Amino acid sequence: MTELARLISAHKLQPAQVEKLDVGANHQMTTTLLHHRPKTGLEAKFSMEFCMAILLLRGKGGLSEFSDAVVRSADVQEMIGRVNFYVDRRLKVQASTNDVSFENSLKDGKVITGRADFAKGSPRTP
Repeated sequence: MTELARLISAHKLQPAQVEKLDVGANHQMTTTLLHHRPKTGLEAKFSMEFCMAILLLRGKGGLSEFSDAVVRSADVQEMIGRVNFYVDRRLKVQASTNDVSFENSLKDGKVITGRADFAKGSPRTP
């Protein structure tokens, strides 16, 4: 989430600009974050699509965002549909890394990319 937050800030991204957000990760991460269309707050905790959508829409992903009502809201469900979470075969599967690649396709044709190797809170990104 840290890298997407950085991209949102650096490019002043607004939800309406985003056509599609491709998020590539290693196979291990895609099997852990298994709820691609969450309907409850609990499912959202295991959904990359929700985490990316809520960050784009609200700029944060705190405890209050992981409620059933928020997850089921029309704007969140619509944004979840724009997130494509897939296995990026270029990324390594290692217990110590959480490689994630981002490709934001904007409605004006611009593409913004990013990559995160270590999650915030890991020893390499305290």
